[in-house]
Amino acid sequence: MIAETVGAPVAATIANDYPAVIRGINRGQLLFEEAPRAQVTKNVQQLVTVLGHVTQAEEPEETRSLFRRFLGSRTTHVTP
Repeated sequence: MIAETVGAPVAATIANDYPAVIRGINRGQLLFEEAPRAQVTKNVQQLVTVLGHVTQAEEPEETRSLFRRFLGSRTTHVTP
């Protein structure tokens, strides 16, 4: 249904694991630290793989986007 609505195939899905995600947020930890074996963590890792190669860069944490802080990476670079 999503694929039909946006006219593109679904490349990845992310499990709804509110307890693991909110625990990480409340403790100030990365999802990978809080719940390394959770399905949501595996799904996020798969999404990062789909999006491309993740590299570290010199960028102050306070200027990183919420998405980048959530993933724990400083820069996401998509390569063809």
